[in-house]
This record gives sequence, C-alpha cells and structure tokens, in this order.
Amino acid sequence: NNSTLATLIAAAGTGGARTNASSLACGLETAADTQTGRFLVLTRSIFSFDTSAIPDNATITGATLKMVRSGGNNLLGNFEICLVGASPADPTNHNVTGTNNDYPNVGSTEFASRVAFSDWAYLAQHTFTLNAAGLAAINKSGYTSFAVRIGWDVDGSFTGTWGAEKWSELHVYTVNDATQANWPVLEITYTFDATGWTYDPLVITIPAGSVTEP
Repeated sequence: NNSTLATLIAAAGTGGARTNASSLACGLETAADTQTGRFLVLTRSIFSFDTSAIPDNATITGATLKMVRSGGNNLLGNFEICLVGASPADPTNHNVTGTNNDYPNVGSTEFASRVAFSDWAYLAQHTFTLNAAGLAAINKSGYTSFAVRIGWDVDGSFTGTWGAEKWSELHVYTVNDATQANWPVLEITYTFDATGWTYDPLVITIPAGSVTEP
C-alpha cells in the first residue's frame, strides 16, 4: 500500500487474471491512505502468440501488433505505453498466482515506438510496428510473447502528478472478448526460399493465444 516505484518494479508479482474480456494492460495506482510519493499497484500484461507456422527458412521482413483500447484513465498524469518482450514460464498458460507469477518475466528492450495514452482513443485500434529488436524476437519454432508496460515502469521514474486514490492505466481487449475484431493480433510479413525459388512476401495473422495481467 505504501511501496516505492522501485520496490514495485523489482517485485515478484502477487496476482493476475487470464480470462477477462478486457485486460488491465499496464498501470500505476495509489490508495486513499497511500503516503505521498508512494504507490499501491504496478500492473503489466503479457500476450503470447503461436508463431510456429512460420517456415524455418522464412526471412521476416516486418511485423505489427494491433490492440484495441477498452478503457483506462490518466488521473496520475498522462503516460506512455511501451511494448517489450516477455518470457513466461508457460506461454500457453501464464502464471498469475501469488507464489508463481510471470510478473518479473518481462524485458526492458522496447520493440516499437511508444504511444502516449492521450493519443490512443477509447475503442480505437493502435498498431505497434516492430523494430529490428522486435522482429529478431519472433520465434519461428514456438510462441512469441510480448509485454505491455507503462513508461514509468520501464524508465524507473515517476514523472506524473501524484495524488491519493488515483490511477493511470490502460485497458485493452483480449481474445476473451465476444467481438473478434477487438482481439490483439500479430501480423507478420515474410519471404522464403524453397528449392531455389523466392516467393513473394506473405502475411500471417495470429490472434493472441494467451493473455494475462500479472
């Protein structure tokens, strides 16, 4: 209830959810009795995609991750949303318990340009275009996992406007939402060489198979 941001960043995780139609993608929160400059909750989310359908001899030339905002607030100040890598113990069933949690299993290398919360409209889809580090992280023989982190989490510094019982957070739809158009989708463009023939670029579209908000 009265933790420093550094303590929350280094924590092991205490809970989460896997089956919500809307996920608390990232956020920072205070309580009514939180001491000035301290915080109650820091939230991250992990999204995993089965990318094993990409041929082993494929050359990945581009990729985007698309998400639809389902809610959020910026009562602690406007903030940036960061896309990084993740390494959940089991990408098909993320750990969200108080004793076994994937909260710390996220990276700090950013895989796309940041987006400000104020620039991501409610119910709008945002496209993260993966950079070289993001493309290199795509696993052609299994699952590829990403994490969404609030900028203050990645930077290790709070630059908002502190207040008691306030929160800045982003919610996005998950694969558990009834409307498929709202699901997070990873689109990968690649070429491959088969028996001396180079084929035109192909695009594979993959919905998130496992989502958690530790």
